Amino acid sequence: MTITITFSWFHRKIGPTIYYEYPESNLQPDELTKIPDLMDMKFEEGFFSHSLENLYLFNYFFEVASRWARGHKEMLLMSVCFTNPISTQIQHEILVKCIDFANTLKSTPNIYKSFYVDGPPSGEFPVEENDNAEITDNDSKLKGLLRDLYWNIVSFSREKTEEEITAELLSQKSAYEIIRFLSSGPIEKEVLTKWYTQHFPDLILEEILSKLESQKFIVQNEIEHVEYVLLVKIAKIQRTPPECIITLMQEKPELMELMDEFSERVGNFFENYKESPEDSKELVNLVANPGIYDVLLQLRAGPIAKDRIINKIDSEPIKNLMDILNVLTSRKIIDEFNYKGELNVLLIDDIQFTTSFPEYLMKFTSKEPDTPSKSSKDKKTRHTRRKINTKPTETKEESGLENLGEEVFSKLKKISKEKSNIKKDE
Repeated sequence: MTITITFSWFHRKIGPTIYYEYPESNLQPDELTKIPDLMDMKFEEGFFSHSLENLYLFNYFFEVASRWARGHKEMLLMSVCFTNPISTQIQHEILVKCIDFANTLKSTPNIYKSFYVDGPPSGEFPVEENDNAEITDNDSKLKGLLRDLYWNIVSFSREKTEEEITAELLSQKSAYEIIRFLSSGPIEKEVLTKWYTQHFPDLILEEILSKLESQKFIVQNEIEHVEYVLLVKIAKIQRTPPECIITLMQEKPELMELMDEFSERVGNFFENYKESPEDSKELVNLVANPGIYDVLLQLRAGPIAKDRIINKIDSEPIKNLMDILNVLTSRKIIDEFNYKGELNVLLIDDIQFTTSFPEYLMKFTSKEPDTPSKSSKDKKTRHTRRKINTKPTETKEESGLENLGEEVFSKLKKISKEKSNIKKDE
């Protein structure tokens, strides 16, 4: 689901027009043309919804006092755009945020000057000495407030990504230890229950097994009246160079000087970096923290001015945000540097989750041909390891894992029958 905000105002000569869109380029040109016209649907301050084909809009119309507008009021429309339907609870949250935003603008002196970046209306109003400076300052202030609003809405309305869900699960010690306990092969559930009760007496085994099963980490099955639990997937957490380096180099060559500094910092880090189990645990805990993960999502787009990050996390007190930045700096995830007199924060390494079969299951995967080739090896690798999605999770069938589990359970069933036959013979 993609989220975009637009802020429209009524231009005295051309009518309703977009003042600001964030993030840019999410919407189609025809959508950007239609959204400001929604202003004609509302004549009193208030909230209303509308849809444009596959775009769901939640709008708030209001006015602010203005020395330069006709009737001395600027007519404004805040639109929050989603590519998927949202719940009534999220709609209510958006309404609350829009009311707060409108009240902030109404109480900000001369905020109306933000809309006149091309200069005050010529010949109609006397130009004061500080008008041009206030136009620039208020334009910057208003766009900062709009970015704040966007990230605030994203924080409570976006769907969790697959890596986020995985990190939250693996950050629980009980889940982590169960995966380790099952890593050597199938375990009778009775044995697992005794072990779990001994190590986690205050927790309920079925709750954590349900979570692990829903995320396709385990399979449970009953064979000859004996219930088994089988680990069919493991997750590996590692640091990788940020993908945004390549994207920025290709799309914004004018930032080459910045990219040179960026690349050098990233290269220096990975020259000295060594993976360790302790580091992997720390990385899981970082992604499982919602505040830290929100900052990571922002920095994946490229270096950001430090004061812009502070503006974006409007829902967090400044102290909490600084704590987050300090944690990420101490864990060597981010770094700071000055670029053209501005303090920037950059991601020197990203956190990546990949999944694969447990080692004991590898022998059950498709067998290698007698004369292995590079292509066949590559094919096997693609089937046994994949990068965890960083986009909102979708329902998918993981038939490969399920089939593999069934194959192992078939072998267990055969062994169980052999044991039964031996007992009968005795």
